[in-house]
Amino acid sequence: MTIRDNIKVLYDLIYLEKEKHGGISRMWMEYFKKSCDSQVKVVYMGSFQAENIAISFLKKNKFCGSKIISKTPVSKGLLARMLSLNIVNSFLLLWKLPKDVSTFHSTGYSNPLFKRKGLTIVTTIHDMVFWDQKHMMKKSISYWDNVWGIYHSLRVSDKIVTVSHASKESISKHFPWARGKIDVIYHGISEDFFKVDIDLKKEKYFMFIGGRNEYKNYDLLLRAFAIFVKTNPDWRLCVVGQNNLTAVIEARRYQELGIIDKVDDYGLVEQNTIICLIQKTSAVVIPSLNEGFNFPLLEAMACGSPVLSSDIPVSREIGQDYADYFENNEKDLLRCMIDIKKNGVDIERLLEARNYAQTFSWDNSYKELLTVYNSFN
Repeated sequence: MTIRDNIKVLYDLIYLEKEKHGGISRMWMEYFKKSCDSQVKVVYMGSFQAENIAISFLKKNKFCGSKIISKTPVSKGLLARMLSLNIVNSFLLLWKLPKDVSTFHSTGYSNPLFKRKGLTIVTTIHDMVFWDQKHMMKKSISYWDNVWGIYHSLRVSDKIVTVSHASKESISKHFPWARGKIDVIYHGISEDFFKVDIDLKKEKYFMFIGGRNEYKNYDLLLRAFAIFVKTNPDWRLCVVGQNNLTAVIEARRYQELGIIDKVDDYGLVEQNTIICLIQKTSAVVIPSLNEGFNFPLLEAMACGSPVLSSDIPVSREIGQDYADYFENNEKDLLRCMIDIKKNGVDIERLLEARNYAQTFSWDNSYKELLTVYNSFN
């Protein structure tokens, strides 16, 4: 793709300074990898203190020779909390942005309070969970700051990039005036997930991947599994993902449901371990109430394992007919779990699902992002 000579993109790493793990840092790492080999001139702004995979990649590769703008790191106290707020950063950005930057793309929802002449602004909004699941959220300063940050980003941005048509519809439902500036760019899947063979001898465990945020609906899986395991005592539940803040509560819940000796909680693990676990599982279960994209769904398909997903718009969009869907209740999820036990794997369907998952590539995703940058006059 031919890139206009006057394009210089500044990435503000503000969100990545807060996120230790997750799909958002994974997306940015893949984009930063691609930008190292592209013709786009890039500037990175941040304190560069966090150790998530995106910032670690940049530091290891010396920012691929790009210019950096360092923020003074403040890690503790009231000042640190204030400097992490979108509304505060929106003011500060008025003075921090270099005049030779043509495009500003924040990794979060901090955009300049006012747009400078000649500057184009792109914002990636992954989901509308602060609206769609607001009844489940504590109305803290952080919550209201994110609500303001997203609203302001929608107002000031020339383009909004989101990661699924389901997310685009959700944004448009709440802010119909923003529909015309929204582009959908799907995530890709790491090629490592396609390097393993499909294992037809699945082991007797279901698998959950992800954090324990309320909208992940993890407790539904626990309740359904507790019923399932009463008549299938040789089955287990394998859990992967960050839970350092909820581990004690989860252990208590396992005890209440009588499944504490049936759950294998791996916590945070390397990608290779996740791939091995997915490859052998009888099914990856995704009980989410809301998602912007759905990495575990495609990762399971890529590794050749069945998927049981809640029947939400984004899962239908991404999963198509290659996943089995359940309503948001224990009875319907239990039905799907029993079907997996009775029917085993359908090799033809798994192969079709894997071929479909291969259509989601980071090369395509980054090319579409470059098209957005290149579209401004």
